Amino acid sequence: MKNLIYQFWDTFQSNGKIFPCVEASSKSMKKYAERIGAEYKFELNPPHLHSSLKEHNIPQYYGSVNPVFREEFHEYDNVLFTDADVFVVDDIEESIFDSFTGDIGICEEIFEPKRQIHETKRLLNKNLYDWWATANEQRFNMHYPRTDDGLLRAFNSGVVLYSNNGMKMAKEHFIPFKDYCDNIVKNNLKTFFAADQHYINTSMWNIYPMLSVQIMDY
Repeated sequence: MKNLIYQFWDTFQSNGKIFPCVEASSKSMKKYAERIGAEYKFELNPPHLHSSLKEHNIPQYYGSVNPVFREEFHEYDNVLFTDADVFVVDDIEESIFDSFTGDIGICEEIFEPKRQIHETKRLLNKNLYDWWATANEQRFNMHYPRTDDGLLRAFNSGVVLYSNNGMKMAKEHFIPFKDYCDNIVKNNLKTFFAADQHYINTSMWNIYPMLSVQIMDY
């Protein structure tokens, strides 16, 4: 198996600086990759995947789908993407790739649905998430998974695993960036919903179960 751990940092969000936590996260991930026999790749200011966001003045934060849309990643059997604020447990030997059997692997934010209800002063509340979900379900003829209470389940793009088949299938079938972002703007939603996390959530459930989604042990 040829496995890769991939991270990036785009300095547009940090006034050209590389924060110490980014360097520490990269060092942690590189050591982990060496321990489990995976390759490691860190990119500084990777190429932006699309320019359709400029017309809406939306930050181009789509790095977690670089392995999907850049075919140089498709030479690997599996690719793990992590944000540059993620760290490995010290000296852990267990390989995250060993238990991965899906097309895409992602972790669930298990407390997020109830937080949207109980944290009454938060800006990103249940009504806003329901608005986002309804806008996309109607536009793309799809459904998001919900809890037994009918609340939207949340999945975090800070740690995403892709199989080779998953990357290729997502490249072919994920929603075009412009279509997704135009729908966010058309429905007067906050640009927060135009970034990669909500794009992945929408695109992967849009083609599920054709794309096998493995919810990983958080």
